[in-house]
Amino acid sequence: MKGIPAGSGSVAFGSALLIKEKQLSIDKARIQDVDQEIGKLRLALEQAASTIQQEKQGLEAEGDAAAESCELLEAHEMMLLDEEAHQKMEAYICQNQAAASLAADRVFEEYKEMFDGMEDEYLKARAADCVDVKNRILEALQSGSEAEPATDMKAQNGPVVLVAKELFPSVLLSMDRSSICGLLTEKGSKTSHIAILARSMGIPAIISGENRLNQIQQGDEIVLDGETGEYAACPSKEEKAHYEKRAKQQQEDAQSLQKMIGKESVTQSGRKVRLLANIGSPDDIPAAKKNDAEGIGLFRSEFLFMDRPQMPDEEEQYEAYKAAANAFVGKEVIIRTLDAGGDKNIPYFNIPKEDNPFLGYRAIRLCLGHKAMFKIQLRALLRANAAGNIKIMLPLICKVQEIQEAKQLLQEAAEELKVQELLPEGAEKIPVGIMIETPAAVMISDQLAKEADFFSIGTNDLIQYTLAADRTNERVADLYDLRHPAIRRMIQMTIENGHKSKIPVGLCGEAGSDDQMLRFLLEEHIDEISMSPGSILKSRAAVRSFA
Repeated sequence: MKGIPAGSGSVAFGSALLIKEKQLSIDKARIQDVDQEIGKLRLALEQAASTIQQEKQGLEAEGDAAAESCELLEAHEMMLLDEEAHQKMEAYICQNQAAASLAADRVFEEYKEMFDGMEDEYLKARAADCVDVKNRILEALQSGSEAEPATDMKAQNGPVVLVAKELFPSVLLSMDRSSICGLLTEKGSKTSHIAILARSMGIPAIISGENRLNQIQQGDEIVLDGETGEYAACPSKEEKAHYEKRAKQQQEDAQSLQKMIGKESVTQSGRKVRLLANIGSPDDIPAAKKNDAEGIGLFRSEFLFMDRPQMPDEEEQYEAYKAAANAFVGKEVIIRTLDAGGDKNIPYFNIPKEDNPFLGYRAIRLCLGHKAMFKIQLRALLRANAAGNIKIMLPLICKVQEIQEAKQLLQEAAEELKVQELLPEGAEKIPVGIMIETPAAVMISDQLAKEADFFSIGTNDLIQYTLAADRTNERVADLYDLRHPAIRRMIQMTIENGHKSKIPVGLCGEAGSDDQMLRFLLEEHIDEISMSPGSILKSRAAVRSFA
């Protein structure tokens, strides 16, 4: 059988450990004492937060290996302690004479639906975090009658593969992970936090699809191939021999890739390219460093705005940007300004529903329409640039005036910070570049290059807009073609015009980890390529093999 690989690319053998879904009750009866119910909710929130604190303390003994797990718990803790979420739950109790469990369910389901409705894969995956945090609250509310444990690890011998309809980080982090060799679920995505944890732990995770796991019994022998997404229950001798051979080859390949750490990304003829990491949040920094990224080529700042019911303040943004800058001192850290709107709707911006959201009020258009909000982000970026390695990248630029207007706001932000004595020395020299992701930007890239300090080609949207093919529509999936001649010509034109104006040109997206496209980009003298951290060493090996 075959599913979607979401964890590490290794092969794993283990016995099936079925994870039971916790039975968490929701009281739908009208309550009599509103104040008492609010008290129950507040106590449950404190207990849930205390549980997270205990889990974090338990992970501290694991050192750097548990850094991503700790950051994930901190993200859940932030969601759990969010003041607006508290106010919404208490208001629901008061207005509906509702039980605390029903209020928690309604509020966090609302957040879940918001993320479910997004088309951005990374943000869509945050819906599972809303369910996980809600479950923590429900567990705390019924702590008097202990919730049934997810499974019994003591009854297992040897390595196990966790098998579940859906697996949440809180369940995995509460278990003894020393014997867990793989995850097999029906629901999930490559960008879910459970997948991120699996990759950080170096174990394969496969999303099998709906109703594919009901034939697996407790203790069945399971083999997973985390690279291809193939898996088998009760494999035959021939299947076991095949996967044992695969496992040996993967081990040899992994050892070979480790030799790429510290090496230059340079072809045999001496052509160099910088290989950078795409990250969605500070949670991804350890993976970027582990894979020897030469910097950050795309930091999607929208995670700060989307994983919450209200806008982050300047201080919170500053801390997030500073964390990335400090992790890569001496290397560039490109932070994209808020790329929201359209499919990534933010409720507190009150954006009207649009018939064509990808062609609507989004990205730089949204930011320039909310200048006060945008200036807060620019102030935070300037303050975080103490090491002088941050670059600002503006998304969805279609005309020169948009760059000029953004740079004017940046100058105003710098002047305000100077007066307040909050601007680090030299921070105002921060480079400002743009994403090239529309045919319009390509066609006037010679003009845009006179205003921008660098270009970064965003292949996902560029392909979509150029070929008029929705990348989420299966009926036109065959038209969404990275290698289409029109796309190659647009990339060529962008690189040529950027270099004529003596500015560097990069590309962000998994297109850069495709061997054919990688060779093409090198032939066109691309300066840098940004990709998911796990693709960097493999791409470096490919670069070094080219003539």
